[in-house]
Amino acid sequence: MIGVYYETLQIGSIDPDAGHAFEYEAEWLSTPGAFPLSLRFPLNDEPVSGAEIEIWLANLLPEERNLTTIARQTGHSPGDVFGLIQQLGGETAGALSFGAHAQAVEDFREIEPRDLERVLNELPRRPFLVGEEGVSLSLTGGQDKLPVALLDNGSWAIPLAGASSTHILKPDNSRLPGIVENEALCLTLAAAVGLNAASCETRRAGQRKYLAVKRYDRTATDKRVRRLHQEDFGQILGYPPQQKYECATGGGPGLRDLYSVANYLPARDRLALVDSFVFNILIGNTDAHAKNYSVLFKPDRQGQITPVLAPLYDLLCARCWPEVNRYFAQNIAGTKRPMSGIFHRHWEAVSQSLGLNPTLLLRRVERLADDAFIALPDAVKRLEAGEGTDPAVLRHVSEAVEKSILTVSANARK
Repeated sequence: MIGVYYETLQIGSIDPDAGHAFEYEAEWLSTPGAFPLSLRFPLNDEPVSGAEIEIWLANLLPEERNLTTIARQTGHSPGDVFGLIQQLGGETAGALSFGAHAQAVEDFREIEPRDLERVLNELPRRPFLVGEEGVSLSLTGGQDKLPVALLDNGSWAIPLAGASSTHILKPDNSRLPGIVENEALCLTLAAAVGLNAASCETRRAGQRKYLAVKRYDRTATDKRVRRLHQEDFGQILGYPPQQKYECATGGGPGLRDLYSVANYLPARDRLALVDSFVFNILIGNTDAHAKNYSVLFKPDRQGQITPVLAPLYDLLCARCWPEVNRYFAQNIAGTKRPMSGIFHRHWEAVSQSLGLNPTLLLRRVERLADDAFIALPDAVKRLEAGEGTDPAVLRHVSEAVEKSILTVSANARK
């Protein structure tokens, strides 16, 4: 059996002898404030097939080069989802641990400031520090990153034995120069125009720049960090990670599919989701695939769990890198559209597809474009005042974002 845990509570199990089917524990079903593993798998005593659980779990694992490296170092096949989740599933996206529950007393290994650069340098060879005793970490995606906890003394620490992280460190990348400034500016700008976006700051470790992103699926209490459950839209819609783009082999979710998740959300989040689509187009984020949108299972004052739209994350302006894909992750008006190729008629088609008023959608595009253009200089100044940014790189990113906003705004009127 593979136990599935929320902190020290077992919420269910995956049975290898039953085709890896998942079942909730009866005790969890009767627990006040219980939340489902997924919006796809309601809280009941019906088993969920191993095939569905495998897709859902695959979306918690690293991707691309990181997955291949980890599989080789742990003796698993890259396709051995159940084996890998037992190896890496102590601390994942969301609230759950797999294979073993978190310890009642959390344990961390502090990273000395002089050692942080070395740790970041080692990530390509040892993603998520795989192989270190007590370390069981996983985050999705192909980018180098590391979940860490911020200690009271201001140092970073590696969570051990399923302890909770508080931040994700994302170091600079020679293949995508300026990625730290790029993501920091796009997240800062999103917050400046009123969108809910992950909080971040730029820092340095020796010669390395990195982005420290505060985890929105963790919340601090007086005694410890508590986990909040979340799942991305790929998991909700039942797509494996290799089909996160609409143009993927076998097909992936389009805007209409993504918008269907709004049926699970409060009414206010439906407009927020549309604004998220618009903002990603405005900044030229061609990597806004299904796994870059998530739902957060948030408790209210009475302890009842409500699914809400999670803050935006992984925001990037692709204009900064000529070699990066220039087409959006979802089709626009039925076809692949480049960053500079979305016009008035395409927005009208999008509104029709989503069941929205086209006039109101176009006004929203115009309003967000105006707000982003006005807020951009202040966002740049805020980042310039912090640690870890290169002013020349930041100006380059800012110019690319500005050009994207102006192009999208002008085309929307044609």
